[in-house]
Amino acid sequence: NEQIAATQKDPVANAIWHSCMGQFLSEYCDGNRYRISERTQLAEETPADFKEWDLKTFQRRAREEYLASLENAQMLQAVDAKGYSELLYNKSDNKPYIRTLYEALAYHALTYFSSQLRNERADLSLAGDALWHNDQFLRMPLHVTENSTMMQTVLFVYQELTRHYLNRG
Repeated sequence: NEQIAATQKDPVANAIWHSCMGQFLSEYCDGNRYRISERTQLAEETPADFKEWDLKTFQRRAREEYLASLENAQMLQAVDAKGYSELLYNKSDNKPYIRTLYEALAYHALTYFSSQLRNERADLSLAGDALWHNDQFLRMPLHVTENSTMMQTVLFVYQELTRHYLNRG
């Protein structure tokens, strides 16, 4: 429930909650896609009950939750991921390169965003521009709005993650 996140005073718990909510919405949508895809696309107002949402609403809301999990990037970059590994990835996932909670949440979000690229006609010219040297990639004017494509979202998160790794050394 969004009210839980709104009242949560701990920004770390809030970030993890948003990431888990994004995963829940994504998995629910995937598991019930045949039913959800038969629903009429919703008008402007999103019903409170997710059982009434259409496919685009699930995708939009999951994207919003994952992005919300990364909002406090600077604070999350200072939190060691070791204490949260059980919550964020399977034991079979060996992620020795993940040191901070920000990195774990960013990879969690990128897993979802990348999986959604197959659902949209990606502007590959934008991706081609990103395949430059890090200096050029970091200078690309990337930002995310509610109208951004999934490719723009993926590149934005990778850009922020690249900036983080370069600063970390």
